[in-house]
Amino acid sequence: MSIEQTSQSMSAEFVQINGINYSGLDKINNDLEVHYLIYKITNITNGMYYIGQHKTCNPTDTYMGSGHYIERAIKKYSSSNFIKEILFDFDNFDDMNNKEKELVSVNECYPNNPMSYNLVEGGSG
Repeated sequence: MSIEQTSQSMSAEFVQINGINYSGLDKINNDLEVHYLIYKITNITNGMYYIGQHKTCNPTDTYMGSGHYIERAIKKYSSSNFIKEILFDFDNFDDMNNKEKELVSVNECYPNNPMSYNLVEGGSG
């Protein structure tokens, strides 16, 4: 695993791990074997974002979301133009799912929010 400290044009600090730009790593609970993450992927070229959930044993894996719009955007702009921010690290599915429901309401989804890559309300995935 290669880790490189860097910064981007918006002057926010992030760390690059296996080719993915991360922030919010201080929110990872290293005592957990399984992580139930809420993350935010932000396109640094246009400011659009995606909020999602992910169950994993490796919180710095290369998973970047399964939403149709975010997958297309990563293909178009390249993953190097995105920052993955860990927002929350839970120890169970229910807490993760409830937090995603709270953060990704219908008002936060496209087309109601044109800056969002989310197409459906949180907690439904």
